[in-house]
Amino acid sequence: MIEWLEANPVLYNKKLNLYKDTAKKEKLWRDKAVEMGKSVDVLKIWYSSLRSRYGKLKKLRSGSGDGELTERDDWVLRNFEFLRPHIYELQKKTIVSVSIREI
Repeated sequence: MIEWLEANPVLYNKKLNLYKDTAKKEKLWRDKAVEMGKSVDVLKIWYSSLRSRYGKLKKLRSGSGDGELTERDDWVLRNFEFLRPHIYELQKKTIVSVSIREI
């Protein structure tokens, strides 16, 4: 599955023009689901979960590196390394609440 994902950058590389071609991406997911005997939703959830996990682990690794990684976390970091250039950390927006009182 990972080799298939890596071979189909249209699924994760937002810089490609075809990234916006949802019909092409859906066909890729459907074809792979049929090949594996799984549902499209199962494959998409699997990918989405591991992509999110990779992003969180990548952020942890670039920080203090506190704690030991599990065997699964190590596997995710090794196998999803091809996503590194395609994952960006968004700046969190600070919400400020201001109340004005009449004096």
